[in-house]
Amino acid sequence: MPRLLLCCAVFVLLSFEAHAHCKDDLKELKPRIERIKVSNKERYALASKWWTLADKSEPTSELECHNYYLRASRALSQPLENVNNCLGPNVQLARCATGAPPPALNADRGPAGPAARAPPPHFFTPPGSVGSTVPPFK
Repeated sequence: MPRLLLCCAVFVLLSFEAHAHCKDDLKELKPRIERIKVSNKERYALASKWWTLADKSEPTSELECHNYYLRASRALSQPLENVNNCLGPNVQLARCATGAPPPALNADRGPAGPAARAPPPHFFTPPGSVGSTVPPFK
């Protein structure tokens, strides 16, 4: 009987999925933050601030570290009102919408002016109905 209980306990302990610790998450997040260092300085500063706080709290509190990690990752991926530019995820904000469609890109010369409008869609008219140019099927 004790052997059976021991086997069951070992099976239960081995069947649990391993969870990544905050330290591992921070290692994966740091290169993403560094990638926007030049292109989006305000977002970089905000994400860097949260990453630093997460790194400092990691040895003492896993929960606090994870909380700051989530804030840093959200600073990279979600539109933020306190970031005063229209780069990255902030393109979706209302203040960044210009109302004009983006210019069409020409592979050789860059923007090529406004995009050409597509013709109106052709609506299907069944054969033999009013407005159809095709006689009804027999």
